[in-house]
Amino acid sequence: LRPVAEMMTINFAFLALDAIINHAAKIRYMFDGQFTVPLVIRAASGWGNQATATHSHTPEPIFAHFPGLYVGCPATPSDAYGMLKASIRDDNPVLFTESIALYPKPGPVTEDPDFVLPIGKGEIKREGKHVTLVAYARGVDWSLAAAKELSKEGIEAEVVDLRWLRPLDTDIIVESFKKTNRCVVVEESLPMYSFGSEIAALIQDKCFDYMDAPVKRVSAMDVPLPFAREIELMALPNAQKVVDAVKEIL
Repeated sequence: LRPVAEMMTINFAFLALDAIINHAAKIRYMFDGQFTVPLVIRAASGWGNQATATHSHTPEPIFAHFPGLYVGCPATPSDAYGMLKASIRDDNPVLFTESIALYPKPGPVTEDPDFVLPIGKGEIKREGKHVTLVAYARGVDWSLAAAKELSKEGIEAEVVDLRWLRPLDTDIIVESFKKTNRCVVVEESLPMYSFGSEIAALIQDKCFDYMDAPVKRVSAMDVPLPFAREIELMALPNAQKVVDAVKEIL
């Protein structure tokens, strides 16, 4: 069988960490490939509209830390369709996260039953030449909105949607950065030991001679997400914070 387990929200996956990390992600390796784990775990992630600190996590980078587990984070309905099909067909366990805040946002989806997006491949969602915005899931939404605002001032931002945190498409990041020489990483997750930290380290290692400015990061504030609506929004990223970060390094 090719089971698809649905966690409702990713916050509940913490109770299953041993099964996900210590078993599903390790069995194929521990048995030298003799066994496979074609498991998909669907989980809604991120902002839950005053769902408070224990129900508003965006912990995809935690799961992506462990080899053996794929982590997919679509930003559009079409990507979700193609990526989910690829996940179900693959023989490795996949954590497939869906941003809660993106559920109300419709988009075109092909009727082609054979449409599948490759695992571990990102996409340039917008071409640009002045700065690279690297993001996934809801971060892509903020990045595209920020790029639209920046274009009004003649700043053309390239938006890189990684789609997958593991396997990570390092080539698309490097190629874009070598073109723009500047980068802002955008994520809904927390800043400490994060996705943004990983991308910044990757660029410093692979593209040092191309760097014209430090890599900036836009993320949630380093606090448990508050309940009060005004400070909940204050603690989260948004398009304006991305715009401000771009202007800092330009």
